[in-house]
Amino acid sequence: MQQQAAQQQAQEQQMAAQGSAQFEQAFQQHKSQFLQQQAGRRAALIAQIQPVLNQLQSRQGGQIRPRGVEGDSPDIPAEPTDEIGTRALKQPGAPLMQAPGGVRPPTMAAMEEPVSSQQALGAAGSGPPPQQVMQNPTITSLSVGGLGQPGDQVIVNGSGFGTNQGEVHFILGPNKDVTYTGQVWWYDNQILVHVPQEDGLRAYNGFVYVVRNPDKGKSSLTPFHFEPTVDFRTIIYTADRRIGQPGKDFKIVGGNSNLGHQQIGHGNPNPFIGYKGNDEFFTNARLANDWVLDEVFLTPTFFKRGGAYFQEKKLGTNWPYFNVRFWVDGCFGDTESFANYIFLVSIRGPKGVADGLVVP
Repeated sequence: MQQQAAQQQAQEQQMAAQGSAQFEQAFQQHKSQFLQQQAGRRAALIAQIQPVLNQLQSRQGGQIRPRGVEGDSPDIPAEPTDEIGTRALKQPGAPLMQAPGGVRPPTMAAMEEPVSSQQALGAAGSGPPPQQVMQNPTITSLSVGGLGQPGDQVIVNGSGFGTNQGEVHFILGPNKDVTYTGQVWWYDNQILVHVPQEDGLRAYNGFVYVVRNPDKGKSSLTPFHFEPTVDFRTIIYTADRRIGQPGKDFKIVGGNSNLGHQQIGHGNPNPFIGYKGNDEFFTNARLANDWVLDEVFLTPTFFKRGGAYFQEKKLGTNWPYFNVRFWVDGCFGDTESFANYIFLVSIRGPKGVADGLVVP
């Protein structure tokens, strides 16, 4: 009997190690699928704003020239509405185009007409001309529909941003005003930036605003919902559980995880009567800071006239509860029936933020 028990224990350890590798591989595949979905989401956002990017490119003569964070400005061709069309007067030998109602050169008589003393006195006593007060910048819309994750492209549409690069601010949390410092494409009515790469923050209904250079004119706050980068964590065992009887639980050290694995075992030495019941996990625990239960993986380690399956999972909620239904039949002709398994719990939430879960 001792030799049989030793052989069974060795077999359980081997199957647990194999099961560990299997569900850790399943976890990595699950995580990769989520990251692919995120990549597809970002590609869809880029495709959505591509027509606007093409317009920006055409305004730069076929090339988008980023303005550096130090305020350097590329040579931007002036649009017809940028100034009055009298540039030919500044070019020697260039003919002046006259159109009905258009700009006409001064006549010789007007050039030789003397200036009256009253005009001279008014000009001398009037002082410097009044300075023009510019209205603050105005944001009319954001290309991402007012939400985004770190790294997402954002086109800020509006007016009065100026021709010199100013600042784009993202309010990503209480008392968390982040000035974007990456590559910027800046125009008087459009600005292209990215959502700042900030970790350790939760989702937040924040704002975006623009500060113009050099007069520091500030736009009003435009709503922007910040979605943090998603992170994944795994939990392999927990003390917050209720194991159905007859049953036992014990930690198997080894496998591909430094934490080891919690194996749940149900044995039945009765040759005529079977048992069934439920194992419940995380019965009282709750996740914090926007972390939720992502998935639970179960792998059998030693089954003999028995089995186990998930009866309930609280996926997508801050309650990482799950319920495993098991059964073990009578062991007629053998010493015992078994239904043993190990599990892995995957949770997801904002990167760099504590999940609030205490694991012994």
